[in-house]
Amino acid sequence: MIYDHRNVLIGCIVHDAESRARIDRVLSVDTDSGEVTVTSSPLRALANGQIATEVIRFRSIRPIRKGNAPPHEFQCSGRGETPFSAPTIPLS
Repeated sequence: MIYDHRNVLIGCIVHDAESRARIDRVLSVDTDSGEVTVTSSPLRALANGQIATEVIRFRSIRPIRKGNAPPHEFQCSGRGETPFSAPTIPLS
């Protein structure tokens, strides 16, 4: 399933479970394909007006929710080789 701003709780956190780091600038999370789409850093626009994005691949992405509420967190594991290394912020 693809999650974005329309079907998650405000302030939803995405983190890499193995490095214990938060992934910032997330636009969407696809739990079926194991992909997290983030904006480029620095933020830049393409010629067509779209925001430039990068994809980070994981072996597993698990949405975390309480009851029937939308996800408030995503736990990603098994980060794959990608040409892009998203900035991460260590979790305390």
